[in-house]
Amino acid sequence: MATRKQKSLKNLIFGVLYQIINLVLNFVCRTFLIYKLGYEILGINGLYASILSFLSLADLGIDTIFVFSLYKAVAKDDKEKIAGYMNYYKKIYNIIALAVLVAGLLIAPFLNFLISPEITISDKDLYIYYFLFLASSAVSYLLGYKQTIISAYQEMSVIKIFNIATTLLRTVARIILLLVIPNYKIYILAEIITNFLNNFALSIYAEKKYPFIKNKKARLQDDEKGDIKQNIKNTFLYKLGGVVLSNTSNIIISVMVSTVVVGYVSNYNTITTSLAGFLAILNSAVFASVGSITLENNNEKSLKIFRTLMLIFHYFTAFCTIAMAITFNDFIFLWLEKPEAILDNYSVLAMCGYFYLQNIAIPVVCFRENYGLFKKVKNYILITAVLNVALGILLTYFLGLVGVFLGLILSRLLVLDIMEPRYLYHEIFKISSKDYFLRQLGMFVLTAVSYVASYFLCSLIQGVSAINFIYKGLICFAVTTIMFLIFTFRSSEFKYLKELTHNIVCEFKSKKAPKVKDSPK
Repeated sequence: MATRKQKSLKNLIFGVLYQIINLVLNFVCRTFLIYKLGYEILGINGLYASILSFLSLADLGIDTIFVFSLYKAVAKDDKEKIAGYMNYYKKIYNIIALAVLVAGLLIAPFLNFLISPEITISDKDLYIYYFLFLASSAVSYLLGYKQTIISAYQEMSVIKIFNIATTLLRTVARIILLLVIPNYKIYILAEIITNFLNNFALSIYAEKKYPFIKNKKARLQDDEKGDIKQNIKNTFLYKLGGVVLSNTSNIIISVMVSTVVVGYVSNYNTITTSLAGFLAILNSAVFASVGSITLENNNEKSLKIFRTLMLIFHYFTAFCTIAMAITFNDFIFLWLEKPEAILDNYSVLAMCGYFYLQNIAIPVVCFRENYGLFKKVKNYILITAVLNVALGILLTYFLGLVGVFLGLILSRLLVLDIMEPRYLYHEIFKISSKDYFLRQLGMFVLTAVSYVASYFLCSLIQGVSAINFIYKGLICFAVTTIMFLIFTFRSSEFKYLKELTHNIVCEFKSKKAPKVKDSPK
């Protein structure tokens, strides 16, 4: 049986593979969409995706709660209890699907207020597109609850394999449809169908791998249901704040700048979202392992792992941020060859700054969710979200597009990035959060110095070309890696990471080594 470390590594490998494939196919599909249907459709696509992401409020963050609730039952291999949880989850997901449809219908009358006047698409088509988006969102919940059992058993690699197959099928179907029938309605239908097929296939896999979940008579105790309901209540405002913080930017841009600019920004967001996806895969790979560690109640071990994750995520985030800040506009020009699609340098830097703040905090989020610290953190996230909307509108009015991203940065720095780490350290590690801020500050200085050095070296490369883009990326990688190695290789976190990597490699080697039979006497 695979160990926890082996499962984490396997999940990481398949997660990265999926993200690479998804990134490439997303670019291919987006390129066809732009050239066949134009930037108005791309802007509508980005706007509707942001609007309907608010409907994820219906799940109240319960995916995390469900997996968290399953940990103890999985650890004890209590099949009856696991089946009881799954039956209860099914009821909740059915309620969610209905809530999504109802909420989506209530939003529909206000669409015209969110779309800028220069859009030439007819109102009829705009509503048809929206209702198809709504259907896609609702369908995503059907049978989706069965993926929680796969996640709880740390088999995220299986989910990624199915996702890869679905993404390939969806992309091929969309490209063929765009070439033969360049119609946005059919384009959205392809997503609805493939999403359902993906959930259906994963549902069959879950039932075959874990047949005990088909026990329809298994039930939870009232107190167990009460715990889940209480966690859902505690996460409501937390989820509300997270959704508002993540998805209001496109709406503000559409209303105060232009819906077409939403399409331009979405090109950049494709990169930031994909890179954040790679970091999320790393987080997912260790998420269940961290969840298992929480059951040990060993604060010293938890802190050691937390600090190591801080180093890992800060390094990767620093490299991605620096590379984007320096090469973003080069990439967009090489990809689309449309000067009007390139954003100003200040907006690009601000966008990269928010990416940086968001992703260096992933270890905090990982531990917060594994320890179930939703009750108080929800207030911090909600305050941050409200502040973001206020600052976003105000700064966009005076500064234009860059104001949207500055609002995101300032709202995080003023509330969430200060209060959440303090709460985590106080509740879990029982030490001063000064440890966190000093470590992050030190790594921020490394990042800033790496950026300045990379920018200077890349400025020596003249002209925009594919080979120059690659050179700049390699310079950013080399400079960032050298800087972090020089100043962290003596740290206990680096030594622990090195030891952990060595142990995982040894475990895999011993597992794959052929058994030697005894020689006959």
